[in-house]
Amino acid sequence: MGRVTPSSTGRLLPWPFTLLLIAGCVNINTLQSDFAEVERVYAEATALNAKKCTPREYALAESNIAFTKLEFEQGDPTRARQHLDIALENAYIALNTAPSCLPKDRDGDGITDDVDDCPNDPEDFDGVEDNDGCPDIVYDTDNDGLLDDVDESPKGPGRPRRLQGHRRLP
Repeated sequence: MGRVTPSSTGRLLPWPFTLLLIAGCVNINTLQSDFAEVERVYAEATALNAKKCTPREYALAESNIAFTKLEFEQGDPTRARQHLDIALENAYIALNTAPSCLPKDRDGDGITDDVDDCPNDPEDFDGVEDNDGCPDIVYDTDNDGLLDDVDESPKGPGRPRRLQGHRRLP
């Protein structure tokens, strides 16, 4: 029968079984480190809005993370490992796919194209309608030295409206 070791009940266990128990501890350590990895990857995918971009993979990662915890708590590392493998695979897919789904900003003004009224022209951030994504091109139609956005009468000589921060042409 080979070497034997005492068990916690005082009975003797064959050495191959003892070896399997020791190997199981290594698997639990690996399981724990892989679980930390899947949580990290899942958090990164979440930050990149993967839930919207890859909803199936995101949901599979999320649910299998929960199943992994449950199986581990119930003392079934084999089933925990199976769920963890599914979670890892799908979390990585979600993380790697998510950046392609992030809203684009072609003009680089920090206002994403999905809400930018002028996605090819950068906002000038001059205090006038800075949230629309469009540069504010203001004219002096009547050439009176007052820009139309502050001129009381933009089509004829006038005086400035009482607006804070109005601009005069040089």
